[in-house]
Amino acid sequence: MLIFRILLALISIIICQSAQALTLTEALAEAASSPALLESRLNVDQTAAAGEDAGKRGPDGISFEAENVGGRLPGLSQADLTLSFKRPIINRRKATAEKRLAALAVDNAKLDAAALVRDIKTRVQASFHVVIGLQNLYRNAQEISRINQEMLEATRSRVDAGASPEAELVKAQLDSDRVEVERINLEGQLEEAMLTLFREMGKQPDSQIEAIGTLSADLELPEIDELRRNLVDRHPQLLASGLSIRASRTRQELLKAENRPVYSWVAGARDFRETGNHAYVFAIEAELPNRNGNRGARKAAQTELDRIAAGREKIQRELVASLEEQVKRFQRTRDTVHRLKNQISPNAQKALEMALDGYRLGKTDQIVVLEARKAYAEVTKQMFAALLEMYQAVDAIEELTGVCLVGERH
Repeated sequence: MLIFRILLALISIIICQSAQALTLTEALAEAASSPALLESRLNVDQTAAAGEDAGKRGPDGISFEAENVGGRLPGLSQADLTLSFKRPIINRRKATAEKRLAALAVDNAKLDAAALVRDIKTRVQASFHVVIGLQNLYRNAQEISRINQEMLEATRSRVDAGASPEAELVKAQLDSDRVEVERINLEGQLEEAMLTLFREMGKQPDSQIEAIGTLSADLELPEIDELRRNLVDRHPQLLASGLSIRASRTRQELLKAENRPVYSWVAGARDFRETGNHAYVFAIEAELPNRNGNRGARKAAQTELDRIAAGREKIQRELVASLEEQVKRFQRTRDTVHRLKNQISPNAQKALEMALDGYRLGKTDQIVVLEARKAYAEVTKQMFAALLEMYQAVDAIEELTGVCLVGERH
């Protein structure tokens, strides 16, 4: 029975520990329910509700008139009384423009919500990759620190035996301290990166959660022309400027519609007190606007259209330039990773194996093996650093183009 309880406890510990792992897929799923998205969804609902009133008819009116007050009898006995009802006729062009502006406002709110979702998920992915990259560098720094500590002990033994000068011990101590400082610094960077990841996910920090994942060197990019097309077609800033251009043109149409006469129909009844007769009244009223009254507004609307178009061109030029920079960065780091992985790292491993063989045969001493181990670890460090920079370039390209390059849909 005791053994059974111990086994259950061990199984529970294993299950709990496995539940603390956080993959990229899980991080993106957490980001999809971020509290920051609620505000954008409510903004869409608010904008849609406000747009329901667009293009509707104006208020009705009721009027009461009295004419010929006085007469042979005192008071209103001889007054002609008129009671009428007035209703405006909808200006179709104005109503259509108002409805279009309301629809564009809803589209803009939806675009903001979609852009926020995209932004949160790309930032979560980028933060996750930084965490994984720093994990690799931190583990490598731990290995280099252990090697330097062994080299320090080996050097101390050689100095104590009189086989090496004391200056070598001072140098070994300096190298060991320097590597340890770098290890501590990487540990702090990793903790900060985890906090950033939790913040981007909209989740409270949890020290029991560990990000689990790998950074692959086998990534490829689509052609640069395809990336440019995706940037122009998908980037939220360019989509927003396109909506702004449409809204500005619609406002121009609205201003033109406001220069047209506004008609209303009037219907009522009139009572002629002197004769006791009644009559029905029907009329069409027209409000003639001052066509020069909104001339400045129309000029401002045209200037706004030109300004938005110029701003869109500037944004597109800057985004395309940034995309080309990140593509160059990706190509440079990918070439570095592949060269380190396929050429330099195998040579460093071969040098380590030769040093081990020489040590087993008694042809070399321990310090040679430790130096070969350190050289191999340093090459691995370079590869991890280049790999992390390559993924940072990939994440930046994804943020610009909206193209998923690492297998995670967002």
